[in-house]
Amino acid sequence: LDELTPLQQSWYRTGARAVNGRDFARSVAIRQPSPGHTETTVFNLGRHYSQLRFTIGLWDDSDPALQSKCQVFADQQVIFDSGTMSRGSSAEVVRDVSDAFDVVISCTPTQGVGADGEVVLADARLMAKPGQAPTTTSP
Repeated sequence: LDELTPLQQSWYRTGARAVNGRDFARSVAIRQPSPGHTETTVFNLGRHYSQLRFTIGLWDDSDPALQSKCQVFADQQVIFDSGTMSRGSSAEVVRDVSDAFDVVISCTPTQGVGADGEVVLADARLMAKPGQAPTTTSP
């Protein structure tokens, strides 16, 4: 996923991140700058992929008070809802995206006080359909 160029982004970056004490070399991180402000990133999959896999959690260097909720949509249908996440926990996620043209990642801080940090989709990978290759990659 970190090799695709987003169609729309509010604030995200790629690279190494630690989640729940584990280091991940390739991650998509979505900053959570202020309570209640949703950050959204859209990726075009062009129906070239069959599966999306990632480990989700808050970056270990996030403020301890940060809590966030993240949803992943495939063509406007929710395929994952994290519920409220806190630092020090993570979840392994595998979802079918075989019919998806677009995937949207939408994350919102839910804590009542200001806290800075990032939601991380660690080791986020897309599995290509047989005979399909990605059409959009980052430079």
